[in-house]
Amino acid sequence: MAKNSIRDYDSSSSNNSDVQSVDISEGCSPSGINNAIREVMADLADVNEGTVALESPKFDSIKDGNIKPPDASGTDVAGTDTTIKGGAGTGTSAGGSIVFQTADGGSTGSSVNAHATAMTIADDGSIDVNGNELILDADGDTSITADTDDQIDIKIGGSDVASFTSNGLKMVDGKGIDFSATSDGSGTMSSELLDNYEEGTWTPTNGSADSITFTLVGAASYTRIGNMVHVSAYINFGSSSGSNALQITGLPYSGSISGTVHYTSGAGFNRFNVGTHVLYFDGTNIWSRTDNNVNVTNAQASGDLLVIGLTYRTS
Repeated sequence: MAKNSIRDYDSSSSNNSDVQSVDISEGCSPSGINNAIREVMADLADVNEGTVALESPKFDSIKDGNIKPPDASGTDVAGTDTTIKGGAGTGTSAGGSIVFQTADGGSTGSSVNAHATAMTIADDGSIDVNGNELILDADGDTSITADTDDQIDIKIGGSDVASFTSNGLKMVDGKGIDFSATSDGSGTMSSELLDNYEEGTWTPTNGSADSITFTLVGAASYTRIGNMVHVSAYINFGSSSGSNALQITGLPYSGSISGTVHYTSGAGFNRFNVGTHVLYFDGTNIWSRTDNNVNVTNAQASGDLLVIGLTYRTS
């Protein structure tokens, strides 16, 4: 077989009797040796320049180079797979990982910039990017990173928008679930971003100048979804002779009604001996008012109870 490129060379020396059709067999012309050396040098140059590719090369390391999938002549071919293999052996712990290292930009000076591991494909197939940023778009401002332990951060347009933690999805302040893809109602839409959820307990307290104790039955709770807050409480009132209006404060969020009185509908019931009454909310406090438009006093609430279920808007 004619040895027309380095890919044609044979590992058995006796089978290499020519180089690019230059005879190097036993008893060949001395001038053929010179010509053959020149052809070998040309073949090596073809490999060096990528004109001809090696078939199954093995390396301890590759520095400052490219790995490309070629055809037999060394020309790049679309759709050709490139296989990179880790070292293999026999027995336990003989698997080989593939380690990618990069050199940092460094600074001025004569010292060689250090290499650092950027990514490792372990022998079990797992991929470790070593806390580095995984860039997802062309201009580099949308990415996923895990530089904080046990947390995955998502950045879009150069800004953090969300994280995954041990509790699940965590939104950055001002971000949320965007429902803009859904159809709108007939009203004037102002927002389709669900940007808040919270639940917990609150402590109803006396906001009047009179002395009256509040004893809770169970916990007073609240839930916030978006800008809507729902609070509930079961309050037993202590003894009081105060003539000031019953005033309940301590709500977890202030209302966004700018001081306008907001009457609740079906928000509570009690045994006040004042006839029909309603609860109303002024953005900070809860009051009780009779059908005569008179505030229930602390004396009237003395020894009585009140169950609150109030939903209001916050900013």
